[in-house]
Amino acid sequence: MTRSFSKTLLDVTAYAFLIFGALTMLIPFVWMISVSLREPAQQYARILVPTPVTLQNYINLFKDLPDQAFLYLTFNSFKISILTVIGQVLTCAMAAFVFAIVKFKGRDFLFALLVATLMIPPQVSLIPNFIIFKYLGWIGTQLPLIVPAFWGGAFGTFLLRQYFLTIPRDLVDAARMDGASLFDIFWRIYMPLAKPAVAALS
Repeated sequence: MTRSFSKTLLDVTAYAFLIFGALTMLIPFVWMISVSLREPAQQYARILVPTPVTLQNYINLFKDLPDQAFLYLTFNSFKISILTVIGQVLTCAMAAFVFAIVKFKGRDFLFALLVATLMIPPQVSLIPNFIIFKYLGWIGTQLPLIVPAFWGGAFGTFLLRQYFLTIPRDLVDAARMDGASLFDIFWRIYMPLAKPAVAALS
């Protein structure tokens, strides 16, 4: 009875902390929506529900920008985000699969070298990347925002590799006995089983 009560108390406490954390994360979004529905004179007022509620800010957003620029900018954001996610997931998953499953000389050293790049601040590679993009003629285009995602990443590779290591090796041996190639094992076995890790990386 005491153990059951302790477990219930622990569960209630855990759920209370989770709910508190969720509400804390939602407050900025609720406040953002509240501010967007206010009149200009009430922008800095400490109220959650504006009076009166107005949609004029949204109307001005589409009216003041020329030639539906807001829709164009929104489309660009979605396009870059989707292509970046696809590039990161595919390349990081392939690299992680190789580091986790394929045995070759120097594998652990190369993986350690890859993880070590996480300690390099992005500011260090800012100017070299700019010079490369300028040489390629990509300045002023969206390519510098999209193409590097298809080069993989140390964090994504590390995350997926650690998850791949938890998948039983017997699945690989069984698939090889059935004549499956490495790509078949990667695409048909490991990727479906790694959906939680892929979702977290995405």
